[in-house]
Amino acid sequence: MPADVKPHLAARDAEDFRYALEAVSEIADAARVGSADPRAILSLAVDHSSNLLPVELTWAVIYDAADNEVTVAESRGVYGSPFPKLRTSMGSQPFALEMNPVVIDDYEAFAERDSQTPQLIVETALAEGIASAMWTPITRGSKMVGALCVASRTHTKFTPEQVALFVTLANQASAGFLSMHMREELKARNDVLERAFNVHRDLVGPNPRGSDLSGVGEALARLLGSGLTVEQQVIPPFRRSFGRGGDSGAHSEVRIAAGNLDLGRILVSTPELSDLQSFALEHGANLIALELLKERISREGRAARDTDIGARAALLEDLLETDGAISNQLARRAESLQVDIAAPRRIYAFEVAAEAIDATELLTLVMSKTGRRLHALEPSALAVQYGSNVIAAIPEVPAATEAGIVADVAEAVRSRGADVAVGISVLTGDFAVARREAMACLQLAQGGTGPPSTVRAEDLGPLRFVLGASDLTQAREMVHEQLGPLIEHDATGRLSLLPTLRAYLDADGHQATAAATCFIHVSTLKYRMKRIRGLLDVDLSDPEVGFQLRLAFKLIDMLGALDAEDLQPRVE
Repeated sequence: MPADVKPHLAARDAEDFRYALEAVSEIADAARVGSADPRAILSLAVDHSSNLLPVELTWAVIYDAADNEVTVAESRGVYGSPFPKLRTSMGSQPFALEMNPVVIDDYEAFAERDSQTPQLIVETALAEGIASAMWTPITRGSKMVGALCVASRTHTKFTPEQVALFVTLANQASAGFLSMHMREELKARNDVLERAFNVHRDLVGPNPRGSDLSGVGEALARLLGSGLTVEQQVIPPFRRSFGRGGDSGAHSEVRIAAGNLDLGRILVSTPELSDLQSFALEHGANLIALELLKERISREGRAARDTDIGARAALLEDLLETDGAISNQLARRAESLQVDIAAPRRIYAFEVAAEAIDATELLTLVMSKTGRRLHALEPSALAVQYGSNVIAAIPEVPAATEAGIVADVAEAVRSRGADVAVGISVLTGDFAVARREAMACLQLAQGGTGPPSTVRAEDLGPLRFVLGASDLTQAREMVHEQLGPLIEHDATGRLSLLPTLRAYLDADGHQATAAATCFIHVSTLKYRMKRIRGLLDVDLSDPEVGFQLRLAFKLIDMLGALDAEDLQPRVE
């Protein structure tokens, strides 16, 4: 070390430390500004190095790797020599072989043994009177993009603290360069993405889930500014031309494919395509492939579904007509369709009286609404058109789900200007018995004076056994056994006693209530009840007699709804 080298200690007071932190922060802030440029960052690094370090000269160079040249970008404290505008080739030597900071106490001695630095740089530095110097690389990732340099015209011993501060300023400048580079790359990628999105938007159109083949073809021809032809074997017509010159001869083509499945090709009349046009063409081919694949899958699914629905409907029709044990052949058919016929089901019978909806459309509605409510249980449900009715066999579901199915079907039918009647059997594994119950409930639902309703067999109590019977003779006999004399009496056209007895039973024997129901005086009611007791020869105070008579009246209502007119009492 020459004798005139003088140690120089860095200022350690709080003010200098605060300024150093502010300098580093200012460089970082400059790098974050969207409009920042490399020279602005280098200028701050040079200024702060000049103010914080014991140096007279500060400069920054930019390295052009393509031409292997360095250029002084910013400088402070120079005499006015060629230094501020220095630009020179590194020759055969790469710039700054040493990626670590370089500290030189005696630059003149260093220059004598340095064989790598271009002579112009050495001569310019010596002309400036540089005695001691430091430089450290400015990088962008792992690539050298420049260097920060400081120098003193007197021999100076730079302390470790000064070297660390100098390197920190350079590293902050490196981070700024990297940040700007990443922003530039991100902007470029965003530009590509935006253009790609515009291509996608133009190809797909307003429908976010895709477009049809014609829409994609027309948009693609518009984007390419060229005619094109789409050839495929899924959606007729199998060859379509779009744009001008679509059939004028192909200069390029792209496959329409889904994986290894070849679906067709696009022929383009433009001889050369830009990157964006190539992207548009590939993207268009993918959209067309999706559309063709969707159509193929849809066709196959419809065919399989139609076959399955038809087979399941035929199975249900046979089950509804099977009294007693189910044959092995029928059981095998059910098994092949994955239908567990042993599982108990309710039979739902639907009918629309108006001509607004035929049974075929009603079947579609019932299947749609049932499937929406059942979700995972849908495969277990069966439905078939049964004459003018629709019959559905549905496994056990919560009451709310059952009510939802009926309400959904009723609402759909109502929206078409009609009403639907519904009969529902009890839960059973006997399809034939359940069908008879559901059909009988359906007749009851249609038998009232108001609009059709829903009748559930379970809500009828013991009377539901009558509904399932194939012969109503026993029901008629029971009515005659209990009420025969009154039916015969009222049939003569004389005073009707059946309504009086019904009112009396409904009022649990309370004479004033029964009289009010019949709009007669209590004394008149007493007179009629005396006649009734005489005709029936029963004790109306006996609970068992009361039960039998109430049951008989319910049977009259049911048989009347089932068109058993010979048992209809005459009503005043």
